[in-house]
Amino acid sequence: MRNYKHIRNRMGCVCMEELTQSFLNHVNRKNHLKILLPEKPLIACIHYGESTCCISFSKDLVRNLCNNEWPEDIDIEITLPHLVFRQLLSRQVRLSTCLQNREARFKGTFRHFLLVESLLWLGSGEKYTA
Repeated sequence: MRNYKHIRNRMGCVCMEELTQSFLNHVNRKNHLKILLPEKPLIACIHYGESTCCISFSKDLVRNLCNNEWPEDIDIEITLPHLVFRQLLSRQVRLSTCLQNREARFKGTFRHFLLVESLLWLGSGEKYTA
């Protein structure tokens, strides 16, 4: 099991920004996932709890846009509770299961849904249990 001690804060909780960045780094290191990614950046805006994170997915780079300017064109919107987002990033649950259980809402095309679900499952590191 992957060691997540380096992304724990003083209270022992995994920081969502660092968990998200760990996911992005993992996806960028996996060259076999690059064939799934589009040439033109695909922008996903994820609303979890009181926070929002925007991620750009492209063959060149998968990156967090939260610290930069917000994009005007958003291709995908996902809304879910904080805990469910943490579970998605740590491969404890699939996005489709969250939608079936009405724990999440997805706005975008079915093709985009399949891409995001695949990246969340294949691009994440080892399972992490909080």
